Amino acid sequence: MRVFLTIMLLFLISACNVQIGTEFKAIEVGRNNMSPENASPDVYKVLHETDDFIILEVIFEPGQGDNLHTHADMFYYVVEGGQMQVTNEEGEVFTAELKSGDFQIQGSTTHQVTNIGTTRARIIAVEEK
Repeated sequence: MRVFLTIMLLFLISACNVQIGTEFKAIEVGRNNMSPENASPDVYKVLHETDDFIILEVIFEPGQGDNLHTHADMFYYVVEGGQMQVTNEEGEVFTAELKSGDFQIQGSTTHQVTNIGTTRARIIAVEEK
């Protein structure tokens, strides 16, 4: 019986193409180039990261814009408000007045944002990974 089990074990190992002594390592999948912190690191700063979420500090100085980027589902809190121009991936342009203290839940989106106001805008965003 012991010989049979040993042969079966060796057969299963060879069938799985696994070498004895091989270490298994988790493959870490990072965020892509369209993630806001990668597309515009001058605007989006990573404050904290877990396996499921990333917390970003977002600062737009007057006249500053970011590059086209994609957000996963997220929510954000406006620390300092401002007048923003948002261009979606289809090229449609919208304006948004962000007021200090505003809180918004937002589904995944791809867009580009420019601060068209005269004051700095600062946001804390919590985004799913």
